[in-house]
Amino acid sequence: MSADIPQHLVSTPLHPSPVPTEAQQSAVQVAADGTLAALLPRRWRRPLALLLPLWFLLALAWLAPAQLVSTLLRAPLPQLQLGSVSGSLWHGRAASAQWRDSRSAIALGVVEWRIAPWSLLLLQPRLQISAEYGEQFAGAVVTLSPLGKVTLRDLRAAVPATSLRALAPLPVDGQVTMQLQQLTLQLGGTVETVAGELQWQRAAWQWERRWLALGDYRCLLGSETVGQLRCELAGGSAAQVDGIVDIDLAQRRYRINTMLQLSDELPTQLRDGAGLLLGGNTEGDGRWHIEREGGW
Repeated sequence: MSADIPQHLVSTPLHPSPVPTEAQQSAVQVAADGTLAALLPRRWRRPLALLLPLWFLLALAWLAPAQLVSTLLRAPLPQLQLGSVSGSLWHGRAASAQWRDSRSAIALGVVEWRIAPWSLLLLQPRLQISAEYGEQFAGAVVTLSPLGKVTLRDLRAAVPATSLRALAPLPVDGQVTMQLQQLTLQLGGTVETVAGELQWQRAAWQWERRWLALGDYRCLLGSETVGQLRCELAGGSAAQVDGIVDIDLAQRRYRINTMLQLSDELPTQLRDGAGLLLGGNTEGDGRWHIEREGGW
């Protein structure tokens, strides 16, 4: 004889709880964390955490003002002074710039630069820079390598010869120009390679109270080894030259081997004294063979 079992003692069959879906888990995580990152799959969160700071730094660099360039160059190049800086880090301009040391100051005028952002990704920063001040100008494409080398390509520069008197007090006039296809400097400033030419156009020399026109001169510049420069010198009219000048930057020495032809139009005292002053041997008719070496 069976007795009736009270209803509250009858057990209800147990059913397994459904497994939450990924969307439900994400919703719970968002509710718990309150962050957008929780919406992403877990495998994406770590890369995102690494990329966000990098993106933030890139955004700061992209919006960085040009004044940052002046601040960064102050320690490695204290002689360079930039004034009235405007623009951005990537394309900036200094309305007045000069190179000042303990002995003299050289005005550079308006300096403008452009940095290629993609070059930073290749770890080879590349920038195009130019400076202009009256008849004086300079421009080049500069590339920095991870090894510390500096390469200048398409270097163009011109400066009045009179402005070089700060380096050598000589009574000269005319225009000195430089056109280099490439100039590579090692870490520390040693010249590794150079290819191009220097010119002294409309060269003139002051004799007493008048200027003597000498003509145009050209120096084909090259390098055989690191720190060794060779100049193939030619040109001139009243004072013609044709020869070689070798320069050893490491040993700070030079060697000159050239012919000098002086015109009869030049003052006699200048013709007689020029060859002797340069240490040459006369071959008659105003022709001198100059062969000497020294250091600095």
